[in-house]
Amino acid sequence: FGDPMALPGAISGWAVKTAITRGIARGVFSNEAGLGSAPMVHCTAKVDHPVRQGLYGLFEVFMDTIVICTLTATSILTTGVLTSQPELTGAQLSLSAFSITLGGAGTV
Repeated sequence: FGDPMALPGAISGWAVKTAITRGIARGVFSNEAGLGSAPMVHCTAKVDHPVRQGLYGLFEVFMDTIVICTLTATSILTTGVLTSQPELTGAQLSLSAFSITLGGAGTV
């Protein structure tokens, strides 16, 4: 109980745990596969080989969760829009960051 770094360390650990938990939850619910409804759509597709359709399902999860979410987070964190416009949240925050990062293409 005498360590002065115990409280800041505990708060930092809690903050990291909360950030990871919320990030994983948003990643899971950012696409249909996280909700469990994507397999129902993929199983009704008329394809030559079912493995190909399964690979499409894997690709869409990878693109959405890894690529798109990472690009969104990177653009928000690197543009400074999070601190310069604190009133923005959600889609408005992402749109503002993309318009700074990508110029005119960010507002499409």
